[in-house]
Amino acid sequence: MPIAVTLVSPSYKKLACEAVKRFRRHSGLEVKEIVVKKEPCFDAKLSLDLLCKRDRVVFFDSDYYLLRRLRISGPSSSILAVHDPSVWNPHAFPHTDCERFGMDKRRYFNTGFFVCDLRLDSHREMFRLARKVYGECVEMKREKPVDWTDQFFLNFSVQQLGIPVTFLPFAFNFYKKAVDWGSFPYIPREIVGLHGAGVPVGMKFQVLREQACVFGEECAEMSDEAVKFHHALGFELR
Repeated sequence: MPIAVTLVSPSYKKLACEAVKRFRRHSGLEVKEIVVKKEPCFDAKLSLDLLCKRDRVVFFDSDYYLLRRLRISGPSSSILAVHDPSVWNPHAFPHTDCERFGMDKRRYFNTGFFVCDLRLDSHREMFRLARKVYGECVEMKREKPVDWTDQFFLNFSVQQLGIPVTFLPFAFNFYKKAVDWGSFPYIPREIVGLHGAGVPVGMKFQVLREQACVFGEECAEMSDEAVKFHHALGFELR
């Protein structure tokens, strides 16, 4: 069984309590809570290989709420993650940084939820390189990205090292701002993981609670006729 991990910092403590409770309930995994006293704690996230034992790790941010049973699978050689649609928004930092640093937008993932395997040298090297590049940016030895969180540095490292990424559907790490800001075309029918990305810290708890009430409602299975109709409509079969 993999281990689940999250970071708990002072201003995210209330959020983390709810996030951990939901993750345990819907995943069946035990959660390792790494308490960080200083903020921001992005450098701690870049040190997961040092803070966790060598095992398969399911990482989630403390503003990530599981709404349904978590069922994921994929090769351990890959990072399992969700593509970040903000790479298509010219006003968003993923777009800007991908353009500036020549990163492939199609391979850029959101680090609010991902699975890695710390038993693999390549995955541990991802964190080591990310810390190295982060440190060089702090020391002004290289150009800084617009995104000063862990997300840029982990994506940069994955692409530099050629580590494969297996993408999960957007429903596994959905954040509504992607729809609001025109980066993603629709709200998934059954959201598995709800992320507070883009919401100011002071508003995250209330916003996530409201969204969880709406998006967490049970959905019936699609009827056969509905499936056939929408399949035909989408592929212009009628």
